[in-house]
Amino acid sequence: MLFYRLLPLILASPPFVNQAHATSIDSALTARSSTSIGIIFDNALNWAFVSATPASQAQILSEMPVIIANAVGISTGDIQSTSLGPQGTSTVFHALIPSDVANTLKLQIANPSSPFYNGPDADLASHVAGEV
Repeated sequence: MLFYRLLPLILASPPFVNQAHATSIDSALTARSSTSIGIIFDNALNWAFVSATPASQAQILSEMPVIIANAVGISTGDIQSTSLGPQGTSTVFHALIPSDVANTLKLQIANPSSPFYNGPDADLASHVAGEV
């Protein structure tokens, strides 16, 4: 299976953030400056599959904070998952992370040998196509 990688890029406000969830952020996270991120998955986790598979949704929402926290050296409590959504046919995981680790995450995603891809839940991380 061919996986492609997109040039990582962090946007200030992803287009599919679920505002109902974004407004109920932990006080611990709001005490730090946060950045909205979107991580896009390859075709193996396309939106048609993920949106129709509650187990996949649950896996992504529970495991991505662990993957991110391990990659940038923060607690999973510092990460607020906000939503899953489509970008074309792809699935995008949206979250808020502390601003001071946003660039580190961007660099980790750009490096296939980084802890992002080689830490816990490496199987899910292997399906990341890029960051938006």
